[in-house]
Amino acid sequence: MPKFFHEILRRYVEVPESPERVVSLYPSITDAIVLLGAEDRLVGISSWCPVYVKGIRKPVVGSPTQANLERLKSADPDLVFTTTGIQRSVSEELAKAGFSVIPIPTPKTVYGILDNLVVIGSLLGLGDRARKLAAQISREMSQMGIEPPRGSVYVEIWPGKYSITAGALSFITDYLRLAGYQNIFAQKLEAYFTPSFEEVVEKSPDAVVLVYETKRDVDQAPPEKLFRERGWANISAVRANRVLVRLEQELPLSHSGPSFINVVKRLSRELEELGL
Repeated sequence: MPKFFHEILRRYVEVPESPERVVSLYPSITDAIVLLGAEDRLVGISSWCPVYVKGIRKPVVGSPTQANLERLKSADPDLVFTTTGIQRSVSEELAKAGFSVIPIPTPKTVYGILDNLVVIGSLLGLGDRARKLAAQISREMSQMGIEPPRGSVYVEIWPGKYSITAGALSFITDYLRLAGYQNIFAQKLEAYFTPSFEEVVEKSPDAVVLVYETKRDVDQAPPEKLFRERGWANISAVRANRVLVRLEQELPLSHSGPSFINVVKRLSRELEELGL
């Protein structure tokens, strides 16, 4: 059985040459497996996967931060995919429990997403198919984006709950660029952070995109309330009413699966419809 050395786990992981029973505990990985045409191999997913991968119906064997060992053992997987970062401790726990675990790196750019696609495909014995799909997505990307950008955009993920935005080390900055817009924090050397709201006023973006986790979060922290509390009444986006409000399941900007190209197209279309 081939061995795959993983830097995060600091050990070799035995990987079947063509695993037939696969568990994916992260939506972006599940997305890749489905797009590669290997959905039938999935014997377990995480509770987050159906939010980002529409129509997926597989047994839930864990969450993004916790695995159900009993359900995993019942699934009897040849290979378990996790991600780095948020799932590092889960990955280590499963490896110690004897599962063949491969943590896929959290991508910083769209190119990292394509790299992950090829790695996942190769581990499934579908390397050629993965490379062709990555090349197809790359061709689509090459036809997107506008220079100079149509305008500047501030993106906020899960307002009121975490109020996180993206910097230079986030694929969300690439999403905006491909959509034809400039992230106001594109030069900030961070991936995700809570910004200084005064700095947002200074940068005065042409549009604001707010992506809430749930409808309840919108009701508890509506845009009007946020703008009033933050002193954003006079930034360009608010004055011109160029504010895009969506739920995560409608516009999953935090999703790093290869279907991101469809998210970018929708983002571009909806920002353009705002008059930007």
